[in-house]
Amino acid sequence: MVTGGIPQDIREILQNNRFSQSERNGLTLITPLDLSVYSPGISTGGVAEIKMVLDNKQRRVTATTIDALGIAQVRSTLKF
Repeated sequence: MVTGGIPQDIREILQNNRFSQSERNGLTLITPLDLSVYSPGISTGGVAEIKMVLDNKQRRVTATTIDALGIAQVRSTLKF
């Protein structure tokens, strides 16, 4: 798995598969043919969404949140 440019704590979560139960459930349902994914209620720090894209570089993920803290966490993880 390519994880260049991803902060160390996020890399550790990805490498150790430390996802919440709901994140694991969602990730299990995604197939290689799912190239467009809508993710309402972004995961903590956007980690599950990062995994979705790393698993298939052609996949495009749209994640939403209404939680100001959640978006702040994602912005600190990802570069826009």
